[in-house]
Amino acid sequence: MKITKLVIVLITIGLSSSLWAAPAKMHEIETEVIRMELRITAIEAGVFTRANKIEAEESDKVFYGSTAEVVTPTEKIPAEIGTKFGVRFNLGGKSRDQGRIQMLYLTPGVIDDKGNRHDKYEVTHMLDRSLSDHVMAFEITEAFEQAPGIWTFLVFEEDRLLLKQQFELTRPLSTL
Repeated sequence: MKITKLVIVLITIGLSSSLWAAPAKMHEIETEVIRMELRITAIEAGVFTRANKIEAEESDKVFYGSTAEVVTPTEKIPAEIGTKFGVRFNLGGKSRDQGRIQMLYLTPGVIDDKGNRHDKYEVTHMLDRSLSDHVMAFEITEAFEQAPGIWTFLVFEEDRLLLKQQFELTRPLSTL
């Protein structure tokens, strides 16, 4: 009888010590998840130009996707109709088709032709495995969008900031 109790006690101690070791194993798993987070690489920021300029539709204020346009590196942007500025970046880490990213375009206060003030534009997109690079850009298509000041572009995965890029829109030479 005493041997049976001793075996049960040892088995119980063995089980409880393996439960104590479980948090260490869970920590290893969490560490692996952290390594798989989405990250941004190869950033280009500035003015986008295309050899064959394409007219943007009125609804095409903000852009997301892949583009073959050339990026002229700069943080000072002339606030002229037709100027498209932003960032091109690559995503790594997680499989690119998992989840979504949120992009915020913070403006110095764009006041539209109806008198409405827009301090931000917000776009959320599902990640697309077919894209080799991603673009977050704004094209000035209306006179009221020529708002001089600091424009900040932010890219988030859930609550985690992946990218922050600031541009200074300056008045066009023709209005100085």
